[in-house]
Amino acid sequence: TEHVGHIGCGITKPDGDVEFDARNVTPGIGSDHAVDVAIVGDRLYTDMRMGRRAGLTTILVLSGETKQHDLAGAKDKPDYVFPSVRELAQELNRDP
Repeated sequence: TEHVGHIGCGITKPDGDVEFDARNVTPGIGSDHAVDVAIVGDRLYTDMRMGRRAGLTTILVLSGETKQHDLAGAKDKPDYVFPSVRELAQELNRDP
């Protein structure tokens, strides 16, 4: 596919080859030593939908396309919502 003078790969989210089953690419998924895998994105209809289909934890950041008011009627609701990746990073770095 050609886009604005660039040759693209033709893969789109949430459809296409970019989707995957996390159990096939991440060691430990489904075992006693499971690894936590998440997708972080700013779009409900692509990033969150793809994460759900792949069986991943979904994390929405509101610093991009999706805004808080978009969540009310959303079909693909995320598991977690953060204002931006900064707050997500702060949460991940917080002592348990």
